[in-house]
Amino acid sequence: MILLGVEHVGSALIIVFMGHRCTVLHRMPQMIRHLTFWPKCPYGDHVRHFRTLIVMTSRPTDHPRIRRPRSSSRVRALMRTGWLPDQHGSWMMALLPFLVGATRGGWRPLHLLVLAAWMVAFMLFSAGSWWIRSPKRQRFAAATGTWAVSTVLLGGASVLCAPKLLSWAPIFAPLIAIALVQSLRRRQRSILARLSQVFASVFMCPVAVDISTAFRRTHWFPWQGGELWPQAWCAWAALAGVLVGSVLHVRCLIRERGNPTWIVASVIWHALTVVGTAWAAEAGQLHWLVPCAFALAFTRATFMPWKHQRTTIAVKYIGLAELVVMVAVGASLMVAP
Repeated sequence: MILLGVEHVGSALIIVFMGHRCTVLHRMPQMIRHLTFWPKCPYGDHVRHFRTLIVMTSRPTDHPRIRRPRSSSRVRALMRTGWLPDQHGSWMMALLPFLVGATRGGWRPLHLLVLAAWMVAFMLFSAGSWWIRSPKRQRFAAATGTWAVSTVLLGGASVLCAPKLLSWAPIFAPLIAIALVQSLRRRQRSILARLSQVFASVFMCPVAVDISTAFRRTHWFPWQGGELWPQAWCAWAALAGVLVGSVLHVRCLIRERGNPTWIVASVIWHALTVVGTAWAAEAGQLHWLVPCAFALAFTRATFMPWKHQRTTIAVKYIGLAELVVMVAVGASLMVAP
């Protein structure tokens, strides 16, 4: 590839190679520059395929337009050492079910303690997964040890305050075990690993409702008895529907881009969630805002794969769309029917 010329246009750097005119964005935070071929090539028809290149370039740190903010570099450093999860969408997956359950059932002081224990356990799982599969375990040892001690302390305090929380252990244990085994096999991004993490998070919704009702149930097991359980399990099903749908949707846009099987599976799943939430709203277990929010999710699941096949949608916009859907569904589930 022969470099023919370089020119500046606004805040972009235009690089002209033999047969290609490429755009390099200055403000990308990493040293990796994505060069996208323009459809109009000034050198004739010898370039038939247009695709995206990833080129390593040196970055002058004294340039004001391309210097990364210090806060961003600190966050990335924390992610690289396991102190923070490296997947931004996982925060919403971890927080949303618990917030929905606590809001629907009513907040109590114990919710704050259990929420803190759940979040440090979430951090422990993220750091521990890296520690298990990384050849450089020393990098993640400090974060894993810190989050492990915090989980034991906060989890132990939660169990001492509410021993009936242990009744949820038979549900969470196999889900966490599946996720850890998949991580050990370096298949942490497989569908089985994703679904086990999703359902472990979703079960925090009935846990929060259980705390709200002060564990007033007819039996020790949480799925039997309780004054708010019909609505709690409908909210659980709705959260499972939107999070599983998010996994399928993002999979068909990124890892399985262009695969019609994943696109059809995503669209069918979102259609079923709209029908299911509409039935629950008709039965008086969910507010009618919930099926409206799921209709928004269905629209996103049908439009974005079609658009993605014609014009590449940046990953950040895919993430923003997921955030909008999660917030809409979560807010609608917090409204009493």
